[in-house]
Amino acid sequence: MVYHLCVAIRYQLNKELIMLQIEWIESQLKKGVVLTPQDAMKGCQTMRLAVHINILRERGNNIVTHTRVAKNGSRYAAYQLLKGKKK
Repeated sequence: MVYHLCVAIRYQLNKELIMLQIEWIESQLKKGVVLTPQDAMKGCQTMRLAVHINILRERGNNIVTHTRVAKNGSRYAAYQLLKGKKK
């Protein structure tokens, strides 16, 4: 019984944390910031930026992905919010 209560509480806390992360990401995009995974890690401690971006896209936000290349040759995504809703 206690175990199930702990699991339920942990699930609710995790859900609230995810919502806060999504809100932070959306606020940064609305300010005109082009977000990278490194920015998301520093700003809201998430390694799941692509998942959160997908949720924001499902909500109708027009977010584009730019592919960038690091100095070592590895590729990573940078996300930018465009004006207006997705068509």
